[in-house]
Order: sequence, then structure tokens, then C-alpha cells
Amino acid sequence: GLLLTTDNLGAITYFSKGTSTFTKMELGHVKGQSIWEVLQLSKDEVFAFMRGDTEDEFVKKETVLQDETAVEIPVEVTLSHLRRDHGEIVGLLCIAHDLINLRKLEAEKNEKEKIKGIVQAMATVNHEINNPLTPILGNLSMLISDASHLPRETQEKLACIQESAEIIREKVYKMSNISKPIFKMYYKDEMIIDIERSQ
Repeated sequence: GLLLTTDNLGAITYFSKGTSTFTKMELGHVKGQSIWEVLQLSKDEVFAFMRGDTEDEFVKKETVLQDETAVEIPVEVTLSHLRRDHGEIVGLLCIAHDLINLRKLEAEKNEKEKIKGIVQAMATVNHEINNPLTPILGNLSMLISDASHLPRETQEKLACIQESAEIIREKVYKMSNISKPIFKMYYKDEMIIDIERSQ
């Protein structure tokens, strides 16, 4: 993580990256700047902690580091007091750990949970549609096989119904086998699952 120290006015006096690679920032970029500007902290909260208004030995917060390229990097910072031998607070010690990988893992976890929910919903739809669809197709098949005495128009309508029901069964089958849904735009920014492209 990053290591920073400040004077009693909150100005950064020391900065070290250690082995951190998430920023190219150097001491020259931040020396003299206020810690609340670099780490997007509340100035009032920093001074309240520095004055010892609370009994807390340290403060831990999630915030963002404004690096030299103006990119905001999510970090967790821990602030503690720098004291003289007799206990006088003369500044702050700050350790900042980047949260980039943690945020990435959280996003991946959320995406997996979202996909799991979608797959479960599609399995439910598959079950609920297939139950009534199976006897519908069975009865249609029987009607069509014994429809020679019916008017041609009626036979064509029965064939059309059977074709549509078969398409429904095919779509439902594809839905039940999707493990990696792919979305497409539907209407007014509403997204729906692209059954043909999903895996």
C-alpha cells in the first residue's frame, strides 16, 4: 500500500509507494498538498481527528486517490496520529490500500449472482411452459392426423398452430440450456436475452 505522513495542518510531508503498482505518483507530485485533496477526504473530519476530538486511535475509510493523471483510484485509507514523545499530535500517518482488485472481484461475484438468477428464472419458465405445451402438441398431432375430413382452411390453421407451438418448444429448450446469457436492446433502453446468441 501507499504510506503518507502529514504535518499538523494536513499537508503531505512524506509519500512512499512501497511495492504498490496501482499509481505512478511520486513524492514530488503530492508534497505540500493537503491530504484531503489527494485522498478526497472531508477536511473537517480530518481536522477533527487530528485535534483528537474523538477517542479513536485510528480512522478507516473507503475513498478515492486522485492520482497525477486525475484518475480516481478506489482505496481504503487508515489514518492514525503522529505524536511526539510526550504525546502531542504533530500530524497524521496514512496507509492506503487499493481496492481495484476487490471491486473487480465484487463485480464478478455480482455478475455471477445475476446470471444464476437469470438461469433459475429461465428454468422455471421452461418448466411452467413445457407442462401445458406437451399435451397441446400431442392433441394437435392427433387432430392433424385425423383432419382429412376437415375443410382445407381448418387443416392449414391446425398446421400453423402446430408450427408455432413447435417454435415455442424450441425456444424454451434453448432457454433452459443457457448458462451465459447475452443481452440485446429491446425497447426504450430495455434489455432482453438474445436466445439465439446466448450460450
